[in-house]
Amino acid sequence: MASPSEQLSGLQYICEGANLLKAASAGNCEEVVRKLDAGIDIEYINTYVVANDSNEDGPALTCAAYKGHVDVVGLLLNRGADIEGKDSDGWTALMCAASGGHANIINLLLDREANIENTAGDGRTALMAAVSDGKADAINLLLDRGAVIDRKDEGCCWTSLMGAASGKKVELVGLFLDRGADPENEVDISGYSEEVQKVFRKAREERLAAQKGKIKAALC
Repeated sequence: MASPSEQLSGLQYICEGANLLKAASAGNCEEVVRKLDAGIDIEYINTYVVANDSNEDGPALTCAAYKGHVDVVGLLLNRGADIEGKDSDGWTALMCAASGGHANIINLLLDREANIENTAGDGRTALMAAVSDGKADAINLLLDRGAVIDRKDEGCCWTSLMGAASGKKVELVGLFLDRGADPENEVDISGYSEEVQKVFRKAREERLAAQKGKIKAALC
């Protein structure tokens, strides 16, 4: 007897696969279950149909994580979705959740042992992705769960701190420096906004003062 997926024609399967991704993006658990029960591969990636949303290329887990649908993420994980599966940009579900600032999904994925240091094609990690959204709670969560604060990507050799500085996200620059990011990783800060430069200069002055204090204490 043919399996459910074999009962669908090639074109039907492609269309139903795209509908699975749309359902995951929309947070429609019932429809996701229907598509999976009909035989659509849980790791289906849309390479045939132009999606209405650029984040609907799949797999379903990354679609749901990006849009913040924790119920669908849990459902897909329980149905065997690959927690490290990547979309067309090389992003995992954790990176997608981080980019949207979805702390509840970040926690769920890490509790299910997602690799916090997995990288996209350009070497960016979930922590770097979180900078794009700028939600401090998601960034603090990733740092609390062990993300490497001074890790550099493979494209521009930027850290998360540099990404925040480049994006003129002054509060995030302060957050990263307060959490221990190395202000000396960025030697030339002249290209940043004046507000960002002030935060860097203050951090460097405080670091220098602390170093002098340690030297003085050691000599006494």
